[in-house]
Amino acid sequence: MMEADRANGRRPGIGHRAGIGPLPGVVAVVAFAALVAAGCASGATVAPSPSPAPTPTPGELARCPNDLEGNYELAVAHPRRLLVDGAQEIGLSTALMKARNGSWWADDAIPQFVSLDLGLSPLVVDRGAPLTFSGPDGLALVGGHAMLYPRAWFRERPGTLPEFLGGEPDPLRLEAGAGAAGTVLVWLPGASGSWVVELIPEWQTRCQEGDGVAYAIVDAR
Repeated sequence: MMEADRANGRRPGIGHRAGIGPLPGVVAVVAFAALVAAGCASGATVAPSPSPAPTPTPGELARCPNDLEGNYELAVAHPRRLLVDGAQEIGLSTALMKARNGSWWADDAIPQFVSLDLGLSPLVVDRGAPLTFSGPDGLALVGGHAMLYPRAWFRERPGTLPEFLGGEPDPLRLEAGAGAAGTVLVWLPGASGSWVVELIPEWQTRCQEGDGVAYAIVDAR
């Protein structure tokens, strides 16, 4: 089921329905539908980064944990933050995690929109421009894919998960590709709007690798 979800741009527990940014009512649906019909995003997946986290040598792997307790402690210590264009800090919720030496793995279901923070100040960007997602020191982004949601179809609920108001059509798959070492580029459509960008990244550290989900909030002008 997980592989089928990945092939369809999904993670277990994450829904994919959408509407539009600042425009109201029927006009909003028509505007977002026009983006989809115009093919403003190709749906390409992220190519491998040219310089992901360095492949550990046998000696380095030997110094990585090879038991449940050691790998769990290392996993808990991972920073759960990404940067967008070096300016907007967003949460990263991890799902699949495994040791690069093959000694351990774990996979958690992700609640819908678990790391989406609607209280973030939107990042103002040029429409059609790429967003650069990067991890903290020691965590490289090496793959993944991205989806676009209209911001106006989410409602903030302090202290709990955001409410997704729903709508048609389905969200837009965004074109993505490898950036500089350890980063991922995601291209916005060539239209103005207030958007939620969902990134489902693959990541690596020296001893572990996995995937997860993160959300940027942008105003494209």
